[in-house]
Amino acid sequence: MTEVSPSRGVPYTRLAAEEATYHLTQSGVGLAAKEGLEKGNLKPLEAPIQFVLGKSLVGSGVAADIFDGVPSSPTPFARVKGYRPATRPELSISLGGPWAFYSDFWPAHDIDHIEKLVQPEAATGGDGLIHVPVLLINDSGRNREIDLSVEVPSGWTERSGSGRYLVGAGDTFPISAAIAAPADHKREWGEITWTANSDGKPIGTILLRVYNSTGGLPQ
Repeated sequence: MTEVSPSRGVPYTRLAAEEATYHLTQSGVGLAAKEGLEKGNLKPLEAPIQFVLGKSLVGSGVAADIFDGVPSSPTPFARVKGYRPATRPELSISLGGPWAFYSDFWPAHDIDHIEKLVQPEAATGGDGLIHVPVLLINDSGRNREIDLSVEVPSGWTERSGSGRYLVGAGDTFPISAAIAAPADHKREWGEITWTANSDGKPIGTILLRVYNSTGGLPQ
């Protein structure tokens, strides 16, 4: 970030700060950039920008320059594996919403390793709630009853989610679970665990890391 742009003649830090001033409502970054430009102190913005290598078709190294190996000629098309239904037990439980989408997206595009970088996580919004889509999946040939229970961090409370659900044969039952954070708004991480059972036997668990923020946009 401290290197000088050949075309603009100023450090990339300044270019980033100028761009960030158009986003004054985004996590305080825009305000910090505006203040830094006014005071001539861009030190807080000099931290290196980190990238994660999802996939490269030009042989770039993991720790190489971001444009390493990029040729001047077009890169040949590379076909991806595409979506393939996952192999599951007769009864299972999983996160829905964006978590379900990306768990299918990553293997379809041959970037399965992205899934292992960080476990699922979310943060509270201005209302102090976390809304989590949970899927109860019945791939068997008959209707099944599934019991869902939750374990929350100290001080957190469940608003909805736990209960007994009748899931039809070959069906997926979506549940909108809601968890309320402690009212003290202490910024700290915790873990929420959902457990599903059927006929007294466990069929799976979901672990979600949660962060009690002081407001802003939800997860």
